[in-house]
Amino acid sequence: RKFRQGIDFLGYVILPHYITLRTKTKKRMFKKIKFNKEKLNQGLITKESFCQSFQSYRGVLKHCNSHKLEKGLDELVKSCPLFENQL
Repeated sequence: RKFRQGIDFLGYVILPHYITLRTKTKKRMFKKIKFNKEKLNQGLITKESFCQSFQSYRGVLKHCNSHKLEKGLDELVKSCPLFENQL
């Protein structure tokens, strides 16, 4: 594997000048947030539980260069009626 392709480690791809989230990790994260959002709308999980998982994913994004992903995640959650005035 070439150095310019980066080193795949713990859900991140580490490149010489920045760190990015692995594609599979990104897809899994968005899939789970959408799934939890549906469960929240159906009343199967509490708002607190949803917020905890959401904040956990935000914490994962803080360790890499992921401003666009954070904005996308925020937009996904803002579209939920329970979070209209938050974030």
